[in-house]
Amino acid sequence: MILRKTNPAMNENEYLNRISDSNANFLNTLIENNFVLPNETPVEIHPYKNDLPLENFDNYIIGTFPPISYLNDNILLNNEGLNTLHYPNGRLLSAPGIPFYHGNTRDISLWQYILDENLFNHVFEELNRLAAKDFLINYLQDNRINYSDIIYSTKRKKYSPSDSCLGDIVINDDLLKHILTNNNVTRLLFNTASAFSKSGIKIHQNNGERSIVGRVNVNNTANSFDLFFRALQDRNCTIEFRVENDNWIEVNVNNRAELSNTFSSKIIFKAKIVIPARNDFFNNEQEITKEIYVVTPFSPAARGRVNSNPVIQNWRQQNNNQDRSVLLKLIYQSFLRFNQEDLTFLHGLNVE
Repeated sequence: MILRKTNPAMNENEYLNRISDSNANFLNTLIENNFVLPNETPVEIHPYKNDLPLENFDNYIIGTFPPISYLNDNILLNNEGLNTLHYPNGRLLSAPGIPFYHGNTRDISLWQYILDENLFNHVFEELNRLAAKDFLINYLQDNRINYSDIIYSTKRKKYSPSDSCLGDIVINDDLLKHILTNNNVTRLLFNTASAFSKSGIKIHQNNGERSIVGRVNVNNTANSFDLFFRALQDRNCTIEFRVENDNWIEVNVNNRAELSNTFSSKIIFKAKIVIPARNDFFNNEQEITKEIYVVTPFSPAARGRVNSNPVIQNWRQQNNNQDRSVLLKLIYQSFLRFNQEDLTFLHGLNVE
């Protein structure tokens, strides 16, 4: 299923079958047009999906899709003489600082929350772009951290790095299958999620052109958390969530209000995923049930208005009004260690 369709009447099967061809045609057009982006946004395929093999580690950090600046490092374009890329209006499209996940800019990079300060400075100040990419890949593997994005392909509504502009989303099925068949998995961190927001998880109340009753609403923005669990629903899985020591709440239309109220301003809770026997997507003979911790902090690229979130406000009041970046680092480090002290800290951030 294609999510956040730009054209509700589109033929999904035809679109899906043509993704590779559409992307290849776009690259050829870009070459013919002297590396100026076309006015109509192209069908894109994730550039880094195959750069970091997923392993049977116990954790995953999950994002969405990189800004289109990744095209500066496309092998085909480079072989055809790419020097500079430009937007349709002639504005320069600069290359990312590192050609890898969250490598676009140092100031709002996720890596400052995963690496210690010395390593972060080493990567962004001392290594060249390709060496920095290799370092990050090796660091993730050596420290047993899975990173991937939930989106395989997208067609942006406009040339913008904002997740709200991501349309015609095709889910990264390999990621779903890897997580749900990994017997070691204990936790997932989504770097964008409605469960952190004050409005909470939203569920469709009615069927419509862009809605299916009872399913997670991804129409407002393309959060990695919402896309992940909506994709599982679309693949006939049952989803339940539970805050520590509370009852499980199934994701369906009858629990719409409770889900919105309970799962807002939350950093950590549990998800129960039930895959029915003989599921066409997972090809399982027996029913599979997974209980996984879910961690949902604010985005590293969040703007100033995120400071009004009760999670951040409470923490700052208790910690001498320190910058929210300190909190975000604590959340990521707690997720990666995940001992009892870290669990207690994360649960303590949840706002009732």
